[in-house]
Amino acid sequence: MPDQTPPPRPGPPPPPMPMPPQPLTYHAPMPPGAFPPGGMPPLDPAQRVFDTVGGPNLRVRDNLIQLACVAVGTILGAGVAWFFARGPSEYTGMLLIDAVIGMVASLAISGLVIGIIRGKRAMGRK
Repeated sequence: MPDQTPPPRPGPPPPPMPMPPQPLTYHAPMPPGAFPPGGMPPLDPAQRVFDTVGGPNLRVRDNLIQLACVAVGTILGAGVAWFFARGPSEYTGMLLIDAVIGMVASLAISGLVIGIIRGKRAMGRK
């Protein structure tokens, strides 16, 4: 019996060609005064997802609330460090560390504050 190798088996079929990505519809920010008479234009579905999940937020009021919360948290964090520091040699390090901790904590809290404000505003409309 001669040595014979079996014929090669057919391999898996090639993968199908991927679909080309669909173009995204992006609307550039509108210049001031270009809004309809009622105020802000209605938000498209993508902007609603960005506002709730993460991404650029176009609501000025929400951004100002978040700025105020972060500023207050940073000042409170630095104040706590100033209160607990034991001497001038500890002030700088503790002030910086506690200010950053206060900033991060207040950033999380500001999202909660914005959510409560939006919830109250939505309940008031019903």
